[in-house]
Amino acid sequence: MCANTKSAAKQGLPETRIGAIISVGTGMVPCIPVSLSVSKPSGIFDSIRSINGLINLGSVIIDQATVSEGRPVDYAKAWCRMSDIPYVRLNPPISQDIPLNETQDSVLLRTMWEAQCFITQNSKLFEQTAQLINELNSSRTVLNC
Repeated sequence: MCANTKSAAKQGLPETRIGAIISVGTGMVPCIPVSLSVSKPSGIFDSIRSINGLINLGSVIIDQATVSEGRPVDYAKAWCRMSDIPYVRLNPPISQDIPLNETQDSVLLRTMWEAQCFITQNSKLFEQTAQLINELNSSRTVLNC
């Protein structure tokens, strides 16, 4: 496969086409309510409440800047549909937001169980995805650049 499309074009090689987009997520975290009450404080207790509101607002901004669900997935689906490219999203729902450096066995086991349940419930989607990959692999041509 050519790493650079322009390099392939210069060598007279055929244009490569994307066969499919398979998006594997790390889990959909549940929605949680957040208080965004930010106003001008009128006293010491309002100041504390405003600080908490600002911290929550900062968290929402960071979450939206790094979101891996919602609009970015919708845009990817639309782009693939427009380009006639198969798109598959595999992303199990998980019961809580888990940090990447989680070490508690009970949390990790629950997350693995939730992923296994997702795989079992969506076995047809996984079978169709495997079939798509096999079809693409059997019709693949490798270009050496």
